[in-house]
Amino acid sequence: MQLFEDLVVSTDASIRDAMAVIERGSVEIALVADGDHKLLATVTDGDIRRALLRGYPVDAPVTAAMNGNFVSVAATASEREALGLMEAGEIKSVPILDSCGRLLGLHVLHALLQA
Repeated sequence: MQLFEDLVVSTDASIRDAMAVIERGSVEIALVADGDHKLLATVTDGDIRRALLRGYPVDAPVTAAMNGNFVSVAATASEREALGLMEAGEIKSVPILDSCGRLLGLHVLHALLQA
């Protein structure tokens, strides 16, 4: 499980801010959350690329690029379950949420495969 604090941006962030988070991190994702750490959306390089192709500038709000239709797991889900979701959806990471939708962590494909 990956810690997530450095991957979080608010809805006030810009696409550029999300790009900086993705660039700094090693998991190729930014997590859009509110002040209570409730996950609202995810942003990947692909999401940003699609927003730019639609004509949004990098200084546009991250809301123009974020994906609210993300895959997540409950805190009770096993690493095997998370890995299955990643393989089925061809995704590299899955946020771990509590019953209220707040971020608890992040399962990352390469870390699960190493384990």
